[in-house]
Amino acid sequence: MKKWKVALLMLMAFCLISGCGKKEAGTSKAVQNKDHVYSFESYMDKLEGRDFGQSIATKDRLVFMEYRYEESPMPQARAEVAVAEPVEEVTEKVVAEESLIVEEAMIETDMSVDMPVEDFYVEGEVSENQTKTFVTFAQYDFDMNPIAEFEVEQFGNHGFNGMAVDNNGNIYTLLCEYGVVTESGVYKDLYTLVGYSPTGTELFSIPLGKDVPEDEYFYVNTILCMDDKLVLWAMNNIEVYSLTGKSIDVSGVELGQLFLLRDGSLASILYSDTNMEFVKINLETGEISEKMAMPYNGYNFAHYAGTYCDFMLVDSNGIYTYNLGDESHKKIMDFVDSDLSSNSCHSLMQLTEESFFAWTYDDATGESLCGVFTKVDPATIKDKEILTLGVLWMDFDVRKRVVAFNKASDTYRIRVEEYSQYNTMDDYSVGLSRLNTDIASGNAPDIMCLTGEMPVESYMSKGLFVDLKTFVENDPELNIQDYSAEVIEAFSQDGKWYQMVPSYFLYTVLGKTADVGEEPGITFDEVQALRAQKGKDVQVFSERTKMSVLNDAIMMNSDEYINWETGECYFNTPEFISLLEFANEFPSEIDYEELYNDPQYWEKQETIFRDGKALMMPYTISDFRDFQYCEGGTFGEQITAVGFPVNKGTGNAYMCNFGFAVSTKSKHQDVAWEFLRYYLTDEFQDSLEYGWPIKLSSLDKRVKKAQERPYYEDENGNKVEYDDTYYIGGMEIVLKPLTQADCDRVLGFLKSADHVYNYDRNILSILEEECAAYFEGQKSVK
Repeated sequence: MKKWKVALLMLMAFCLISGCGKKEAGTSKAVQNKDHVYSFESYMDKLEGRDFGQSIATKDRLVFMEYRYEESPMPQARAEVAVAEPVEEVTEKVVAEESLIVEEAMIETDMSVDMPVEDFYVEGEVSENQTKTFVTFAQYDFDMNPIAEFEVEQFGNHGFNGMAVDNNGNIYTLLCEYGVVTESGVYKDLYTLVGYSPTGTELFSIPLGKDVPEDEYFYVNTILCMDDKLVLWAMNNIEVYSLTGKSIDVSGVELGQLFLLRDGSLASILYSDTNMEFVKINLETGEISEKMAMPYNGYNFAHYAGTYCDFMLVDSNGIYTYNLGDESHKKIMDFVDSDLSSNSCHSLMQLTEESFFAWTYDDATGESLCGVFTKVDPATIKDKEILTLGVLWMDFDVRKRVVAFNKASDTYRIRVEEYSQYNTMDDYSVGLSRLNTDIASGNAPDIMCLTGEMPVESYMSKGLFVDLKTFVENDPELNIQDYSAEVIEAFSQDGKWYQMVPSYFLYTVLGKTADVGEEPGITFDEVQALRAQKGKDVQVFSERTKMSVLNDAIMMNSDEYINWETGECYFNTPEFISLLEFANEFPSEIDYEELYNDPQYWEKQETIFRDGKALMMPYTISDFRDFQYCEGGTFGEQITAVGFPVNKGTGNAYMCNFGFAVSTKSKHQDVAWEFLRYYLTDEFQDSLEYGWPIKLSSLDKRVKKAQERPYYEDENGNKVEYDDTYYIGGMEIVLKPLTQADCDRVLGFLKSADHVYNYDRNILSILEEECAAYFEGQKSVK
């Protein structure tokens, strides 16, 4: 191992984080952003409980599609016809008063599309009752006053897939019959283009894909209305239905999703390995524009057609607009600034330049909502002191807490800075670098949401975080003794709790107790002895390579080899030599193609630990059920969380579910604590469903629940118990509730962890580079 590489890395980290050679900049004052605030008016009450699905808009109305089901007697004769008779081809019908002449023009492209595989089945029996399906098309103005509505009954495996509306309120939709068996025995979806007047009169019905061979899959996924044209994106073609029916030849052009731009023209998004691009399509001349590069990472956004802009974009932070030719996209709405506990909107439809209709999901209530978002005049927004919360990736629970805090406080607001937004397709570390730059320049966020990707140990060793233990000790409603001393100690440094971790996982290695013993901790020599005892046909781990074993060891036990406070590294010790020799016994790579050629591979892999063909399994335990599945299912007998092989200690590590820290530069540390203390309260600790709670009383409640049979409440509110089951090797295994002794074993494993899981991409890269020579036989281990 070249020590200079690690030493240089540690020096760079120190300089970056502590700002070597830079003048102290001081914490910059966060500015309240009032330009991205929208209000939300829910339309759910106006919809009166109706379960609308797809929705679209024109310049003066909203159009919804709703499915309704009802049970009714089904005559036997009709049932036999429905099952036995082939579907007749739908013929074209034209309503005279509409005088709509529709011709088909096919535009060939060489676009390849990966289509989802549908699972179809044929019913062997016919019930005496049938479920009738009705589809309602309802039109409203922007104030949700009804304009028109009609209902269509569907039969068999039919469904409407896509919808378009013209300026007169005529509705055009794709009727799909799913899973029809062709004469050649192929399951296929049959599509029909159907037009309806606003009151439900059928204008025409045209079968699609008539020229596609019956043994080839056919799929239509886009329908757009352009003035007097209907444009369909069907597999490798654009199909245009219009009054002129003019054919357009654009052979050789790869097209993707289609959009109508604000000027009424047509555009397509193209996909590549690096980013997305745009092209414009002229349906009159057949011309395709040159590709226009996206000035942003298109894969971070969902795209919708705008009315007053070309595109509306959605990511986990908010809503943006973009016009072709602009230098970049423009943010118009921020979810957190708008006090919206959501990370997405869908089915966006721009109503005015400062309002749009959309569906959203409220994380706080668990409801799907639709309504209108309207820009709030910045002059009407009250001024507040701003704290910044820095995250790499926004967690929905954290967003929910931020929104609740902002709504409750009249004096302060928390603004979220999500650094992953700066990542590019070429470099996913840009966001982390930007965060480190902000810290080094004195502009650290007041609060940081910590993840395993961050150099947290380096942050702590440079004194960048506040000791949160003092805040707990001074909080009249909290007692430090009520929380896991082991977890607090693991995430502390020099007795100071810089990193508050309210929830955690146990990253371990599991093995049968009969093989590895009852207590956590196993040495390399003990593993080798066990391997010799079991024979050459038994693996230590299943499907692990030299590098994956080395990486696991470093991530679970990095403290054994790195002193994060001083930067000293210990990669020349007998312990590290033992690790390398152990890792070197695994294959350099795994030939999965060869493995998958074995028809029994998956069955063998599923039961490999249960059958004793592999001894130990790296695993992350997040709750008692995880342990129950592994012991009763995967291994089939009592197991021990023995940990990764080490020469001392247990090899078990705490993995941070999510953690927080407060910057020493923050001028609002008390306010930051008011935000963070919630995560130590019973309200949060008792509500955790994924990850172990740090509060002991909440953990006790988990213990009691683990000893109960699972249950649900029936329609009368009665408690109905059932058995938890696990399927493995074709067997259904009933998992009995854990006993108190079982739970005590798990609690003992949790307390045994003596390391913190630490992922450092740079350290791992250096190790992989330097150790490759030994693994390839070019150098001795020493």
